[in-house]
Amino acid sequence: MYDGVLAQYAGDAIEAFWNAPMDQADHARRACLAALDMVAALATLRPAFEARGGAHLDLGVGINTGRMVVGNMGSKDRLIYTAVGDPVNVAARLEGLSKEYGVRIVVGEATVAAEPQAFVYRMLDRVAVKGRAEPITCYEVLARAGALDPAAE
Repeated sequence: MYDGVLAQYAGDAIEAFWNAPMDQADHARRACLAALDMVAALATLRPAFEARGGAHLDLGVGINTGRMVVGNMGSKDRLIYTAVGDPVNVAARLEGLSKEYGVRIVVGEATVAAEPQAFVYRMLDRVAVKGRAEPITCYEVLARAGALDPAAE
């Protein structure tokens, strides 16, 4: 629906990216919309899953925006189309912060800067992340712009 690329999955984690192989000027918006739809789907799936005896489902999403290397990587025996670079690593760190802050969608400041009016954001913190000398500001994506009661913002 949002034309992202599912790059890889391992266990219960997935990695997806936008803006490659085709340019998408609104790639940050698409990623945030996909995350919000995942949260909405969880609200429907969780009760049905638990009613069948399944474990409690939850999710955490980390989204970051920046320049990265995207393409076929590996060898002739194991070739994958993926994205690598600092923005990918930061996105993984942001996902980890979702548990720490008890939220579902954590985005970096570059994502907020790319789509400042499309969503309602809440600043969470400035945090030091592994591999970065300077702390980064992280935000929670609460909803699409206009979707929250103004009193809740």
